Amino acid sequence: MGLAGLVGLAPMAAAALWAGALADVRDRRRVLLTTTAGIGVTSLLLWAQAWADLRSVGALLVLVGAQQALFGANSTVSRAVTPRLVRPELLPAANALQSMVLLSAGVAGTAAGRWSAAGRRERDAVSGGLGRGLRHGVGGVAAARAAPGRRR
Repeated sequence: MGLAGLVGLAPMAAAALWAGALADVRDRRRVLLTTTAGIGVTSLLLWAQAWADLRSVGALLVLVGAQQALFGANSTVSRAVTPRLVRPELLPAANALQSMVLLSAGVAGTAAGRWSAAGRRERDAVSGGLGRGLRHGVGGVAAARAAPGRRR
């Protein structure tokens, strides 16, 4: 995961700078729609790579880099579009809402990824531990309490 973050950082920073300049000379809505569609396509490709069980680190890193570049461009352009969409007195609230959505999506996405990737192993461990605890717990606790020489 650390390498994926490192691979995604440079494209995201470069694309954010590039998109700012591009948004000044192009239609911001079109740039925003294009980058959003690109994020969707890279997400589908990441899912397809995982579903096909390709186990290709190179493909994963290329897709992560492309997605992060699109995300950097999308984030920059969406912040440039916001002042044109809301009244000036609502701009602080709109910026706060946009930041909250972005940060909560990052937290929720990370949690969902951890749940789905490691979740099976963890759920198996929890359910196995729960089953063992139910099977042996009562007897094990009683035996531990009755064990001679056990300190309390």
